Amino acid sequence: MCTHFCEPCNKETELLTIKEAAYEAGICRRTLHNWIRVGRLHLMEDAGGHTLICKQSLIRPYTKRLRF
Repeated sequence: MCTHFCEPCNKETELLTIKEAAYEAGICRRTLHNWIRVGRLHLMEDAGGHTLICKQSLIRPYTKRLRF
């Protein structure tokens, strides 16, 4: 894993490979690719052309905030 500044999150975050991201989220790669297709995740590409996913955008959908 490496870190990078994610502009949409406006913070330093870990970058995950497709395999790592699917494992981290507890989903299959097909679901992850669907999330990528619909723009749900923040993506980066490394020098070798591999897709890297912002960990913050991966966990954000599951974070619920209580409002009082």
